[in-house]
Amino acid sequence: MFLRLIIIPILSMILCACSNQPLSKESKAIPVSATSVTQKDVPVFLESLGIVQSSHTVEIRPQISGVLLEVLFQEGQTVKAGDILFVIDPLPAMIKLQEAEASIAMSRTSLLAAQKKLQRYKGLTNPNLIAPVDWDELEAQIAKFQAALQGDQAKESAAKLELERCSIKSPVSGKTGKLTVHKGNLVSASQTTPLISVSCLDPLYVDFSLTEKELAEITDEQMPIEISPLCDPGVTVQGKLVFLDNGIDTHSGMLHARGVMDNAHNKFWPGQSVRVRLRVAVIANAQMVPLKAVRTNEKGPYVYAVGPDRTAIVRSVTLGAQEGNKVIIETGLDLGDLVITEGHLRLTPGIKVDVVQEEPQGEK
Repeated sequence: MFLRLIIIPILSMILCACSNQPLSKESKAIPVSATSVTQKDVPVFLESLGIVQSSHTVEIRPQISGVLLEVLFQEGQTVKAGDILFVIDPLPAMIKLQEAEASIAMSRTSLLAAQKKLQRYKGLTNPNLIAPVDWDELEAQIAKFQAALQGDQAKESAAKLELERCSIKSPVSGKTGKLTVHKGNLVSASQTTPLISVSCLDPLYVDFSLTEKELAEITDEQMPIEISPLCDPGVTVQGKLVFLDNGIDTHSGMLHARGVMDNAHNKFWPGQSVRVRLRVAVIANAQMVPLKAVRTNEKGPYVYAVGPDRTAIVRSVTLGAQEGNKVIIETGLDLGDLVITEGHLRLTPGIKVDVVQEEPQGEK
């Protein structure tokens, strides 16, 4: 009995010691996902934050005073250049036009009578029967009637213009904003508040800034640009650079730039914040790996590569530009090397790996 009490604990300790021994690297392979280093030409972009602006924005104000009779559109409606938006009561302008037409008729009648009188005087057998002072007065009277007729014709033109301005038209095609004055209100030519604003949404401008260093990389003032919303980077619209300011802001050290883009599908709106990218160069035959394959420690970025004997190998790498979910590897890997993308938590250098899923290699 005494021997059994001694032997059983000793056997238990031996079994526990055996069970705690680490497994050899050859005895168990770690399942991982891996992909090959690919090669492709990668464009280099300058990136900046920008603000979308309407290419044309017009504030519409009345040019005459009167009662607003009609509003011929809905707020937010898209209108075309020349569409009538408002109608101001035309009756006062029509009365002025009738008065001007009556004055023209009177002046024309008086002028015609004076001209006939002059012709009769000239038809006399003895013109000396008319005193010289009467000739002068008659000629002066004709000149006066002619001037009056011209003045009345000018009043008629002004009345016609005022009548025409009773119908307020949109000078540009675009989208209407919020209506500030409604039907039935009195509007004035001197008011500072616009009746409505019309903004052209296609094309649109995008304003952004460049640093002095970035400006040195601009080789063409008509170079293409890419615009995408901050909230939805998956949406990208092509445009082009159309303007560089004539001087760098001394306070910010930035240069104002402007691009133009099509917006036929109304994906963008004035005032929206966007990301602007300018393609300035292309890196030929760049070696790339998925970004998720890269790890970082105190020595810098590294990846786990799969060796010829199916073991994990640590490779220190130098990273370049990022493109989407991939990154350029400048040094540390060769084309075709197999790098591990998933399963890093259980990896140690030299451990056996089992590549259970080799991801597509992508573009070369």
